[in-house]
Amino acid sequence: MLSQLSIRDFAIIENAVIEFDGALNVITGETGAGKSIIVDALSMALGGRASKEAIRQGSEKTVIQAIFDIDRSAAVVEQMAELGIDAENQLIFTRQIFANGKNICRINSMAVTVADLRKLGSMLVDIHGQHEHQSLLKISTHIKYLDAFDRAISPAREATRAAYEVYMLAKSALEEVQRLVSQAQQQREELRAEVDEINALELKVGDDEEVERRIVRGRNFSLIADNVQASYAALYAEEQNALKIIQQAFSFLSKAAEADKSLEEPVQSMQSAFIGLEDTALALRDYIADMDFDGEDIDTLEERAYKITQLKRKFAPTIEEILFLRDEKIRALDTLENLDGVLAEKQEAEKEAKEIYYRQAGALSKMRVAAKSRLEQQIEAHLTDLAMPAAVFEVDIKRAPEEGEIRQNGYDDVEFLFSANSGYAPRPLNKIVSGGEMSRLMLALKVLIADEEIATLVFDEIDTGISGRTAQKTAEKLKRLGRQYQVLLITHLPQIAAVAGTHFSARKTMGQLSHTSLIKLDEAARIEELAKMMGGKDITQSTLAHAAQMLQMAKNIE
Repeated sequence: MLSQLSIRDFAIIENAVIEFDGALNVITGETGAGKSIIVDALSMALGGRASKEAIRQGSEKTVIQAIFDIDRSAAVVEQMAELGIDAENQLIFTRQIFANGKNICRINSMAVTVADLRKLGSMLVDIHGQHEHQSLLKISTHIKYLDAFDRAISPAREATRAAYEVYMLAKSALEEVQRLVSQAQQQREELRAEVDEINALELKVGDDEEVERRIVRGRNFSLIADNVQASYAALYAEEQNALKIIQQAFSFLSKAAEADKSLEEPVQSMQSAFIGLEDTALALRDYIADMDFDGEDIDTLEERAYKITQLKRKFAPTIEEILFLRDEKIRALDTLENLDGVLAEKQEAEKEAKEIYYRQAGALSKMRVAAKSRLEQQIEAHLTDLAMPAAVFEVDIKRAPEEGEIRQNGYDDVEFLFSANSGYAPRPLNKIVSGGEMSRLMLALKVLIADEEIATLVFDEIDTGISGRTAQKTAEKLKRLGRQYQVLLITHLPQIAAVAGTHFSARKTMGQLSHTSLIKLDEAARIEELAKMMGGKDITQSTLAHAAQMLQMAKNIE
């Protein structure tokens, strides 16, 4: 709810801090005292239209601040999260308009846009002012009012929403398969070509390193062959080779070791060296025997190395990743080959989900049609109490066009039609409804329908054109409305002012620069204010007594 409104240098208000209660708050005052300026200021704080002309004469800027205690409803919390606003139980809307045209908006300490103010503000307050675009003019809101009128509709609406979400998932899955099918032939050809391109090289992990090693060996074949053969000859092939010399040395040292046991370790070491060199010589012999310069085609190896490099550039940086990607492409090919079966499965799932949606939406539509006449009758009854006895209110329910009828709220298009005068057919609200008629229609709706999303309702002069018994009926309705919502109301009628929980008086002080102040009235001041509203400037004891009696009677209204 709106707990406080601070206004500085706005129009003819120099400085005002207004604290509201959670029920029915009224603002009264003489014509021209500045009552509606309060509503204009609140509207501006919530993102309404504003200009530098609203700045009080002689000031550089105007500052409006609205403080809300919030119950953290789902819609409000979602919007706060979207804006990145972290708040526990309070939101502070601040808007500054400067004479140079600069406009600064904040929610709590975060800078936001005017659109952000408007979007979050619309979830907290519904303003029905003489010059405001009211929510009833938005046809999209009408279906919400109808559904809220009959609480039994809520489960059906939720079931329809759930069926809609299931259908949308099934539809999305089908469209994805259909997209794949339409592209399948080209994709299959591309995938097969890529798999064949990879398979053509018969890659194995490490192939790239092995090819590079063989290329280096091939390019240095003569050097390798000459040196390996020379090494083999020195070890084994020459008449005086290393193995023969070591064998002789071993023989000499072994004879010495027979006489001196301390030489046994060198003998063993020499024997190990001989065996190792002998194995090396045999390995070199085999290497020489296997060498085949003509069999190592350097051009072929370099071509393979080039192709491996091209695959790396095209698919992945390593052979392991290329082979993994090939396997993924093979699996994708398998999926594409089975698309006909998948498509049939998705088509059946989409068809079943659509049938379920239409069953749920049909049941929801029937409930709306059943609620329609009851809402029409009750609205017209309330409008009769509000001095509109000839008013006709009609709920027009039509099925949406086929291409757009699958929606989360069902396939109904709902629009309220209205006529204030007998003999005239009901027409759309934005075509014929005046500000006073709109306020009274909204009052009738709000009395009938508990809107859980918005906590604060603002009515600017809802009492236009009513008096007497009708005024009393209106007052009673407003008091009951104040038990469901926080209501802020500007009124000229003492009957309505009397039922308020909190009463403010707007008073203009004339001077070199006139200004308006808002005063919260105690009981004695309220009696005097009510007496003024009934009898004008000349207040008599009789008028005061009547005002006191009216105030007392208002407290007894159930």
